[in-house]
Amino acid sequence: MVHPVEVGVPVPNRAFPIAMSALWLIEPVFDAVTTGKARQLTFPQGQVNGPFQETFVALQNDFQPVFSPDGKKIAYIRNHDVLRFPVTFATPTIRIVDLDGSNDHEVLRFEPGNYISTLAWSPDGTQLVFDAGLQASENGLPVNLPVIETMGIYRVNTDGSGFLRIHEAPAAFPTWSPSRSGTGSASAQATQLSLQRGPNTGFQLIISKGRLGDRVTLESSDDLKVWRPITTLQKLQETVPFDDTESAGRRARFYRAVSVGP
Repeated sequence: MVHPVEVGVPVPNRAFPIAMSALWLIEPVFDAVTTGKARQLTFPQGQVNGPFQETFVALQNDFQPVFSPDGKKIAYIRNHDVLRFPVTFATPTIRIVDLDGSNDHEVLRFEPGNYISTLAWSPDGTQLVFDAGLQASENGLPVNLPVIETMGIYRVNTDGSGFLRIHEAPAAFPTWSPSRSGTGSASAQATQLSLQRGPNTGFQLIISKGRLGDRVTLESSDDLKVWRPITTLQKLQETVPFDDTESAGRRARFYRAVSVGP
């Protein structure tokens, strides 16, 4: 598996390393790091200039790794976090690296103040789909969360060409349904979950794809660590909406759909 790990990065003009998030390739065995079954895959950089009150700090943090369909490459998001005391602005980029750590390169870059939360490969490995919107702020200071209402869904070729918006805001957390061969039907597709603002100002979840008749449990989280079920629905039509009334007034919330069969 590939997972973000906080590492200390030596930085010029700084006596001690600065903590940044890098991607590590980790084998699924006990104590993989100390037994040599894990290795660093990406190498973020940093910079510090100026006295304290005029500090300029540039950090890179890597997250959201996704394996290509052939298992040979990893797409990920690198945030270039720039601190000019006391405000941090994120410049998100999409990058691809080979599984051996070589050919790490940038595919697409956004302007500062934007945010990307989710990536997915096309089944043939030639395109990426992702969401993007404005970076959220709290008490006038930017935070590492998106403004959900501004998130749209976009597509780009893996060589950086063909950038296209495919769904206007609000829409987020896209997935790409598996490829199908022959005359397969929609029942062969994975369940898909999309998100938008509902009529009661909370979030509205829309279940699509998947098999008719299956039951799907929707779970929510505020920190991506603790998940709790909020409802179980049976998919009796092509799309099934659900209004999460508990989310009214929330800036962000995380969701996932778990198929529990017929």
